[in-house]
Amino acid sequence: MTDLPALPPEDDGLTDGQAGRIILTVPITRILKGTVVAGSYFGMSVEDRKTSRTLGVVMAIFGCIFAAGCDRNNGDTGWQSGEPLPKAPPVEAGATLTFGDIDPDTPMYKISRMQPLADHLAMELGWDPARVTIRIARSVEEMATMIVDGQVDIYMDSLYPTLLVRELAETRLFLSLVVENQRSYHALVVGRATSDLNTLDQLVGRTIAAQEGFSTSGYLLPIAMLIERGYRLQRLNGPEPHPAPDAIGFFFSGDEENTVAMIRNGAVPAGTLSSEDYDDLPRQVRDELRVLARTEEVPRKIASIRSDLDPALVGQVREILLAITEDDRERMIEETPGRGWRWEFESIQPATEAGIERVQTMIGTISELEAGG
Repeated sequence: MTDLPALPPEDDGLTDGQAGRIILTVPITRILKGTVVAGSYFGMSVEDRKTSRTLGVVMAIFGCIFAAGCDRNNGDTGWQSGEPLPKAPPVEAGATLTFGDIDPDTPMYKISRMQPLADHLAMELGWDPARVTIRIARSVEEMATMIVDGQVDIYMDSLYPTLLVRELAETRLFLSLVVENQRSYHALVVGRATSDLNTLDQLVGRTIAAQEGFSTSGYLLPIAMLIERGYRLQRLNGPEPHPAPDAIGFFFSGDEENTVAMIRNGAVPAGTLSSEDYDDLPRQVRDELRVLARTEEVPRKIASIRSDLDPALVGQVREILLAITEDDRERMIEETPGRGWRWEFESIQPATEAGIERVQTMIGTISELEAGG
């Protein structure tokens, strides 16, 4: 395992009786887009939105069913065992669970979308909501450190950061997620429809906008595709520097909104977008763009777990997440109007495993670029 920097101890300022603890470890550059707050880093606690929760009472009914063979008088009881039936190992008393995600810019927005899932899991486990919390990291490295330190148990993200975290923290892939009814997605390289740009060859010697350095669709997929097609890529600090005449330059815009804005105003000739972000654009904006290339499809999102998480708890969590119903999803969406996710989990299937291996290959493809080559 790669050595990771230790995080400073956190004082969340809450007593054991206070519920719904959420810890943020992100830079205070933006809490919500467009809002700038002074400071560098912060640890923040937020009390649970719900001050009470009705706990379900689980009734266990044990019975013995005795069956006789065809000859009711044979008196054969050899099938009966004198040993007690095996029981699932109990979950450690006072156990807690923490979901983790990475968002350096809008942590409170991300928390608001994840909170209904945390509340649902606590309810199904019969726990006080304070025992299921959320931590947001500002980088892949910080998320890995949180997992190694036992501060995050379940991490959900797209494949690129998930596999980077697995390399650093030895996590185990747990379940796949369906996002907005999509099990997979792809990336696009798009330019302005009114420009003379029609092919990828025309990007050589010019600079495009990627999203951010840990983005699967905004960075890994399109950049790996360009390298695999034989183009030389050069990382730059912004749109102004020119790449080498035989290279395609790229820089990180920060998010898809910045990328689209820079394409539309001519600051860059092209940029990268996920298929989801492109489809979500207003029709008028999509009409202003021209798709130059599409990448292959890869699995949309994966949940991974800390490798030393209590197996009994892992089993319970798995059952609960796989059993989420459509009614549950609707209820969780209603708890965060306009921001809710349709939480849908599936077992990892062979097709997903193949997609994971393909993304791992892409990480190797860009490794020289990441090393500064």
